[in-house]
Amino acid sequence: MQTGCITQENFSYFHTLLLPNAVSAIEAGEPLTALALVEEGAACGAAAGYLTDDSFVLSSLYVAPEYRRRGGGRRLLEAYLSLLEKTEDDAARTLTVYYTVTRPEHEELAPFLTALGFTAQEEEAGTIFLSTLGEAAATPFFVSGGEKSDAISSFAEVPKAYLAEMTKRAERLDVPLPEYPLYDDKTEKDISVCVMDGKRIASFLSFDFSCGGLLTLSCVYAENPVHIPVMFRRACRLAEKKYPPETPFAVQTVNNTSAELLQAVLPAAQSISFAYRRDVPFSVPAANR
Repeated sequence: MQTGCITQENFSYFHTLLLPNAVSAIEAGEPLTALALVEEGAACGAAAGYLTDDSFVLSSLYVAPEYRRRGGGRRLLEAYLSLLEKTEDDAARTLTVYYTVTRPEHEELAPFLTALGFTAQEEEAGTIFLSTLGEAAATPFFVSGGEKSDAISSFAEVPKAYLAEMTKRAERLDVPLPEYPLYDDKTEKDISVCVMDGKRIASFLSFDFSCGGLLTLSCVYAENPVHIPVMFRRACRLAEKKYPPETPFAVQTVNNTSAELLQAVLPAAQSISFAYRRDVPFSVPAANR
């Protein structure tokens, strides 16, 4: 297997091997370094990453199942290391790999990275937790909580114009929205909810399937923090009516405070996002993937 650069010219051969966020970045012409893994002219793997203020972050890494355990993942990492060793940017002195466990095969990444000398890092923000609708419904927060506001509506009940206006307002306020407007079909409108203030949305909580196809709490915004628990209860009760109790759902926290709050509300929730880091340059020991 050989590695090479993914360019606009050969992108069509490898885009299915990259995560959606990497595909979107390449299509938009953002500064992303993407590498391909090829064997006898067949596309068998791909990876993509970008430089931050303190590290080169590998955000997408994939080897097709039929090519695994033959050193392909190691080759991709070695290729990035070779590139980083040639740069004089201090931020490129470390290589960081972020990943989220949404499939059983992802459980193999921790021992794979550890064998290559990476060490686990405690994420400062953006930790993703996983629970189920049944676990949420059984917690004291949901059992004891009531819904006192008649101003809560699902997105499906709200005119598209209201959602469009809220999207524009959220962008002005630098609210971390999904990569699409709230009225987009990617939003799970039946269980996404908002608090109405007349003909405007004052607060909202949106669900989609952005985390590896899992039902995902993707964004929360509240003019009044009191709205958050009320919206959360209503959304989960709407979800209970539509999906079975064993349905998993993911919640991405934005900082340690929100992570602690989530764990207090959903004590059974487990972290499914991880970060591993290794200094550059370094010698990669023999390993197969």
